[in-house]
Amino acid sequence: TVLEIELTIENPLALQVYDVRIVYTDLFGKTVLNPDSYTDFPGVPMQVISPFTAFAKDNPDRAFPIGPVGIQTETLFLDFPPGAQAAVNYSITAHLPGQTPEPYEISDMSQSGTLTTTGGSATVKCKVDDHQDDVSSVTLDAFLFTGELLNMSPSVSDPGYWTVSFSNTEGAAEGSYNQLIMSQSPNPQNINTYNYVEISVTGGIQWKNIPLRQDSAAKDLAVTPEGNLLILYDDAQVWEYTEENYFAHTSATNLFTAEVVQWDQLTPPPTPVLANAFIDVSDTGNIFTSNANGANCQHPVGYWPAQTFDTSGTPLGSGPSHCTGGPIRDIYCYKAGSGGYALHHVIIAPASGQSNMYRSYNGSWSWAQQYGQDCYGPGYDQLIGMDVVAAESASVNQFWMLEDSPDYYCSLFIQDDFFYYHYSNKYFGSGMQTLEDDGWNEALDLTTDVDGTHYILDKMLDGSGRIKGFVGDDSGGWSLGHLDVPSDVDPTPLRIEGSSIHGTNGNLIFVLHGDFSVNGCFLSVFLQDEFPW
Repeated sequence: TVLEIELTIENPLALQVYDVRIVYTDLFGKTVLNPDSYTDFPGVPMQVISPFTAFAKDNPDRAFPIGPVGIQTETLFLDFPPGAQAAVNYSITAHLPGQTPEPYEISDMSQSGTLTTTGGSATVKCKVDDHQDDVSSVTLDAFLFTGELLNMSPSVSDPGYWTVSFSNTEGAAEGSYNQLIMSQSPNPQNINTYNYVEISVTGGIQWKNIPLRQDSAAKDLAVTPEGNLLILYDDAQVWEYTEENYFAHTSATNLFTAEVVQWDQLTPPPTPVLANAFIDVSDTGNIFTSNANGANCQHPVGYWPAQTFDTSGTPLGSGPSHCTGGPIRDIYCYKAGSGGYALHHVIIAPASGQSNMYRSYNGSWSWAQQYGQDCYGPGYDQLIGMDVVAAESASVNQFWMLEDSPDYYCSLFIQDDFFYYHYSNKYFGSGMQTLEDDGWNEALDLTTDVDGTHYILDKMLDGSGRIKGFVGDDSGGWSLGHLDVPSDVDPTPLRIEGSSIHGTNGNLIFVLHGDFSVNGCFLSVFLQDEFPW
């Protein structure tokens, strides 16, 4: 049985007081279902904590006026199990002069993400209110999941909120757990404020809104021949997330820090440039990374844009290409073929009035070639003036190039016997900016899966992400429909990548999303049976 009780208090003193509470010091087996928070008053941290009901919560500074004009009423819901004593022990507390110095409430507790019995990843968030705004620490009792007490951090985007991310490394069983949050701030009586957050562990796999690193923004992703996932971060670290552990953050390994190796014959002397923009992986497992604009190299935009690494992170080749175009828009290598073709690597770097492609062959930049800039070779005029967003190789001798304004087409380019690329007159897209499924509004990235289906990551007018599917083959292509990026955390689209193999869980699509400065970056993994085609 649950009792609904009206609690009414009048201030009989001649003084206005603040932060009036009924503190339930002994409930004799009963449970308060709607406490405002908990306190360890009179100041014995975590020994005995008591729920309380706060009054005058809508008054400025929670002031409690004198006499009948200040009468306040709150509703208490009390779980009263059969056989429990009728008595309740309580105290009425108030503070003067001024407001209470300790945090006066912990509220809005939540869990995002998913903890699984094998790990997973979740973020706990809560709001801590303190009149003096001097909260010194907020901690979460996570011993069941991590074996330790976790320090929560202030949220950058939500003032007053505190967060912490963790995984179920201790293997807590499936179920729901009420875990204690404690907040502290300076006060002479050493009184602290508490509340509980419900944390759930599921037996399933977390495929959506997987939190990524909180200390650096995720920039791009790629899939290895083994079906694992590589994510390139803004600090140039390349992390591997394994399919065996369902791409959980705790299973990630920092493989290496990617630096662009510059040519030693150039002046001024070369200095390493962090490769922190784009990443791709060849069929042989070589990793290609790039810097978006050649920052810090003291040369025109686009110099020294990329470097190749083997699977252990050891640099391959002697230096980068002559990239004198605009900022890099994409980087890719062939996903099919054999021999040197599996190492073939192309950079897309459009400049004003032209679209440039730069090729590295067989892991050596001495084979670098430039296409499109000077309109040489049959069909190269088709490259001039495109605003190339992204490109994705379809086989050893062809790739799809995705355009935004003014064309809004995705076009197939083929390679002839002389390694020249030219437009094949095959395309899909509406040719105009659109929110509909047959085109795109602001395309961010293009990928294909192992079955040859094309996926475009589109940014909608409200800033959310949409995954649009297309058939694209030698006959052209057409729309298949769409699927939205999960919106329950942050649907801001970043990058997309398809599987190059049928892995343990099938043909997967990976999406990076989120605004790092607001909520952080997240990974969502889509299985084929989630797509509406």
